[in-house]
Amino acid sequence: MGPNENGRLCILSFFGLYTINSLMLLASTNFRLKDSKASNGAKVFAFV
Repeated sequence: MGPNENGRLCILSFFGLYTINSLMLLASTNFRLKDSKASNGAKVFAFV
C-alpha cells in the first residue's frame, strides 16, 4: 500500500472510532433517561 492509502485508512478508522464513541455516549445518556418516552424514541433512532 502507498502512503496515500495508509492516510485514508487512518482517517476512516478515526471517524469509525469517533462514531462508535458518540453512539455509546448517546446510548448511555438514553439509559439514564429511560423513564421518559422521548428517550425511548431517541434510543430507537440511535440504533437504527
